[in-house]
Amino acid sequence: MGNVENLRIYKKALELVKKIYQLIKNNQRLAKDFSLCDQIKRAAVSVVTNIAEGYFRSKKQSQNYLEIASGSTNEVVSILRIIILFMILIPYLYKKNIQF
Repeated sequence: MGNVENLRIYKKALELVKKIYQLIKNNQRLAKDFSLCDQIKRAAVSVVTNIAEGYFRSKKQSQNYLEIASGSTNEVVSILRIIILFMILIPYLYKKNIQF
């Protein structure tokens, strides 16, 4: 069996973690929401760790770990949608005095 670090999916998951940390670092308003930041960071890290852990397991166990990684990916996407809605869209609409 090869090295998990050579897997494209693993590399993409690491890139996701990097981008999440950069997003938080570059957005002071977001960084102040400690619980949201903690949750999105934990979810992103979960994607990588479940891919890595599942890589060295049996086929059945690997599938389970990949399903967990997929669920964590969906969690990251959901949190990003919340960030867009509540930290970008709603303040923008409020500033422009647009009702929705």
